Amino acid sequence: MSLSFPVVSDAEISAKDGRYAMLIPSIMMMSHLIPFLFFPGKFFETFYCGKITATARPHVATSLRWFTFWIIFVAGAGIGFFDYHDEAPIPTNHFFVTGFVFLIFVVHFCLFFFPPGTGVIKGYFKTSPGLFQRLMMLSWIPGNFIFAAVMLATVDFDNMSEYKNIFRDFQTLVHLHGSSKPSVDMEGAATAMLILGLMIFSHVFLFWLIPVKFIGTFYTGTCTPEDVPVVSWVHQFHGSWAVAASSILFTGFYYGGLPSQVLAAIGVSQLSAAVVFAVQLLGLDGGDYNATKPSKFNKMMLGSWIPACVIFGCVFLAAYDSDMV
Repeated sequence: MSLSFPVVSDAEISAKDGRYAMLIPSIMMMSHLIPFLFFPGKFFETFYCGKITATARPHVATSLRWFTFWIIFVAGAGIGFFDYHDEAPIPTNHFFVTGFVFLIFVVHFCLFFFPPGTGVIKGYFKTSPGLFQRLMMLSWIPGNFIFAAVMLATVDFDNMSEYKNIFRDFQTLVHLHGSSKPSVDMEGAATAMLILGLMIFSHVFLFWLIPVKFIGTFYTGTCTPEDVPVVSWVHQFHGSWAVAASSILFTGFYYGGLPSQVLAAIGVSQLSAAVVFAVQLLGLDGGDYNATKPSKFNKMMLGSWIPACVIFGCVFLAAYDSDMV
């Protein structure tokens, strides 16, 4: 059955039209998935930055491979919402959250681009990017701004408070006549969203403010002092990615669940994170992670995310409800 609700949004742009502002950037993000996974350093040098030194390369490659599960999470959720809004006009609170996140990325890009030649966030210009790389990186600023503007225009501001626990209540209605709920119901999924959201959000300011010290202390080996600006610049992206992922989870907690299409994307992202971490710990990533010279403590901390991600991945996939698609 298709989802439908009695309340109709009075936003400037309908959800059916505004959803394309989620689909387009999601496809753009997904196009980076394979390059980040298999040849991250080469891809980044070709399209987005200048030369990465040999000593910084393992740290950069390790960090960029972590982008892959963020992409599956955020872009997958965007595609899931796009499919959901083919039939359902509401709720639209997530458009507000996602628009806000895109504005954060706009600010993030501006901070390492301006003032030209230095940037408030040091590191990008240390790689000596060419004109092509600068234009490619710069193009994300107006793009993110446009996507944010469309998303904010799609928000039904007059009825945002009406959507609390809407998916939990709708699942109850769908299964009122005897059909069985999935192994994990929406209420259980919402609880998992809150827990995972808090775990991810706890890293945001550490990624933004002390990325090299934080990641070098807990998850990888340390980089040379000369490489700190470049490695820090790459690591700081995880702060913005973490805001994007946790905001989706917090919105889901408020909703009392999420569309099943989105739950599936989050579940797959968590399992993919477990695979990426395992591959790095086993040295199957071309040796990049081990080349950072992680300690046993670093490996233990990174490895601790593997069972956590597997558990969360299974929970969200078990919450998939085919009756609500």
